[in-house]
Amino acid sequence: DEDGCPDFISQTDSDYDGVLDVFDGCKYAKETYNNFEDEDGCPDLIYDKRYAADSDNDGIIDNLDNCPNVAENYNRFLDEDGCPDDPILSDFDQDGISNAVDLCPLVSETYN
Repeated sequence: DEDGCPDFISQTDSDYDGVLDVFDGCKYAKETYNNFEDEDGCPDLIYDKRYAADSDNDGIIDNLDNCPNVAENYNRFLDEDGCPDDPILSDFDQDGISNAVDLCPLVSETYN
């Protein structure tokens, strides 16, 4: 079974925020539920844009952005780092199957 998809969906919610780990962009940090991107499972930063620069306009302020001059590409993989991810070279779910051929690139394969 090497299709890149798990044979079942895990019901684990490591941070107890109500978003299952398989769908949670930040599985060890609770979602803040403030009506802003609540479905991603990540806490949202509230800041006053008048005092916080965001040079690449990706929504991640420069002092928290690992790539402040290049916009994040929001693909549910390391979206909080502020850097775009190469979907061809990456293995988002870290199951050993490259995204280029993985039918489920955001959910790890479970070999059985």
